[in-house]
Amino acid sequence: MNTRHSVQRVHSADVGALRHLQHRLLALRAGLKAALRAFRKHSTKHPQR
Repeated sequence: MNTRHSVQRVHSADVGALRHLQHRLLALRAGLKAALRAFRKHSTKHPQR
């Protein structure tokens, strides 16, 4: 019983770390996409959608 509890606690901590990492990756991707969009807008005068 005690071992099961410890495993569950470790799993929850791992999930929290993974969620934090995923959030950072999402923010990084959003920033990169915005930068790429700005770069394209500056490089090419006509906007493409």
